[in-house]
Amino acid sequence: MTSKQTIADGVAGRQVVVAADDTLAGRTVGRYIIERLIARGGMGAVYRAHDPELGRSVAIKVIRSELQLASNELRLVRESMAMAQLAHPNVLTVYDVGRFEGQVFIAMELALGGTLREWVAKERRSWSTIVERFVRAGRGLKAAHEMGLVHRDFKPENVLLTADEDVRVADFGLVGSLDPATAPPRTTAPVRNSALHLTLTQAGAFLGTPRYMAPEQHKGEHAGVAADQFAFGVSLYEALYGEHPFPGETWSELARAVGSGALRAAPTGSDVPPSLRKIVVRALRVDPLERWPSMTALIAALEAYLARKPAAEPSDPTLRAQVSQLRRELEETSAFAESGQVAAASHRMREIANAAVELRHPPLAADALFAFGCVQHSLGDLKGAEAALGGALVEASRARDDLLGARIWNELLLVLRAAGRFADVMLLRPSTEAAFARCEDDPVMVGQYQHTLALILEAQGRWSEALPLCERAAAAFEEAYGAASPQLARAINGIAYMLQRLGRYDEARAQFERAHNLFATALGPDHVFAMFPINNLGELCLEAGDAVAALAYHERAYALRSRVLRPDHPHVALSLHNLGVTLLALGRTAEARERLERALAIRNTLGVDNVEGADSLSALGAVLIAQGKCDEGLELHTRALEISSKPGAPQHPRTIVLENQIASALVARGRTDDARAYFERALALAEAVFGPSHPHAARARAGIAHSIART
Repeated sequence: MTSKQTIADGVAGRQVVVAADDTLAGRTVGRYIIERLIARGGMGAVYRAHDPELGRSVAIKVIRSELQLASNELRLVRESMAMAQLAHPNVLTVYDVGRFEGQVFIAMELALGGTLREWVAKERRSWSTIVERFVRAGRGLKAAHEMGLVHRDFKPENVLLTADEDVRVADFGLVGSLDPATAPPRTTAPVRNSALHLTLTQAGAFLGTPRYMAPEQHKGEHAGVAADQFAFGVSLYEALYGEHPFPGETWSELARAVGSGALRAAPTGSDVPPSLRKIVVRALRVDPLERWPSMTALIAALEAYLARKPAAEPSDPTLRAQVSQLRRELEETSAFAESGQVAAASHRMREIANAAVELRHPPLAADALFAFGCVQHSLGDLKGAEAALGGALVEASRARDDLLGARIWNELLLVLRAAGRFADVMLLRPSTEAAFARCEDDPVMVGQYQHTLALILEAQGRWSEALPLCERAAAAFEEAYGAASPQLARAINGIAYMLQRLGRYDEARAQFERAHNLFATALGPDHVFAMFPINNLGELCLEAGDAVAALAYHERAYALRSRVLRPDHPHVALSLHNLGVTLLALGRTAEARERLERALAIRNTLGVDNVEGADSLSALGAVLIAQGKCDEGLELHTRALEISSKPGAPQHPRTIVLENQIASALVARGRTDDARAYFERALALAEAVFGPSHPHAARARAGIAHSIART
């Protein structure tokens, strides 16, 4: 039985750092005194040496003798000499070329900061920082191409860093710039599939490391500057996404995927903008003519993208360490909040945001204030959320981060929507659209903005206007992420909700089911996100008058959420609330009360005055009224109204619903005069917020007419 070795097997780049076997230590190569062996790779050995004439340390690479065929040696020397004439800050400087005991040696700049691969793996870095570092390496490739030199083995191991982490591309043209017309015949000896990281050195065009080879290299065709661009694209993709752009565990599998252009989809949860991905994957096209016209064009595109992106990490080592530590704490606290511990995370998030602002590093300050604003929004602290997001906008502008700025504007609109401040939404909309216009090439941002506008229209009861916006959002997300992604599922869920509001129940049901299937495909059938459409199907059934079917859906959602989430998670509270409302519709008031009291207890962990808790208080009031405890029920309705009318949400849509509910309860108690006052307040607010044709306004008018008739 044979085993299949994977891409992860083997030594990356075949550059093995050696601590012993200093074969040439103490000897003189040319004028250079060898001190010790640094590394041994596929092309030869690298030594640290001393240049006595100039009094400096250098690196000496002694090329393996088997690479020095008679027909290649002269070209090897000429190209090394050409590299010595290439003075570029991102190319490892070649000082000298010579022969030593029949072998070619090259004296080069000594770079002691490790390799680019080691730098990427050292710590988690923002995508903008990664791109900035790779752009430097790309400039080195560009400079060599302009001199007619081709690397043919570009990879992170062949990019070195200086002690201050500047970038130097190494090993240009040493094995890979042979003219196919003069190259010896290519070997036909098979190469083992497992050697995906091995630097191949057969004569001719079949040179390089399989993991980074372009389709033309895999086919044994001549590889020019476009192959370098492909290898650069693979290297950058790996650094951004943490995985190879093409699937395949063996060399043959990888070669098939590369040759067919079978790119992986972007990993779920990646923060790499799709518009940046477009730039990178163009370098990975199968046909060299479809790639960027040159490294110059590719680097120009990346530089233009960075010009409107966040500033890089600070250069000061102390500040960089502080920023790195705070960013780790921000990520940990954000994960804590996402697990359901929002209230507990809020205090620490505030501390991190304040510390980030004090560091005067705008990219981190913008991220921290944005995260804090989102947490306050989820807690129902709309004023706190608005203040934090306003500060985040200032910091994002200082950081030149248009993408984050657009996301902050998006969240601010959602805060204003939650407060029912639709007039303010309209005032801010030009600024928001200007922010999104700067990201119009990013389909994700286009989709998010369309989805937010749809939610704002939905809150105003303008469902027919919201529906096409949801559809455009879905199209944008499908373009960005493909046909099965959580983002697309979320947009489809929005389409279904608008269809439900429009009374198109059969279409809504089909779209909710599609959204559930998309979530299940992308994330797994037991993922909590897959329960969003199930929850909504329950609400649809209840609205359509089928409480039995609604109960089945809500029990299904609750079963999964209670199994995989903490008992006090807000999603568990949502399912308990919906179960309570559905059981009330079935006349099972005792069970309804128990579920609603549990939901309220969870929601009160966010603070006793949160608006989600007000929903459960109001539903409990309806249960008590159904049980004949009208005064107690009215008291809960009134308390819910006070919470929903608190400062920070003076025109919250919940207040309109509650005014109508209290009025209806008062009518049932025979208190028509009191009821009329509530109906009139509900009508005035509904007309001011939604317009005179909204169902909330129609219900209030009907209530007024009914109370007058009973007077």
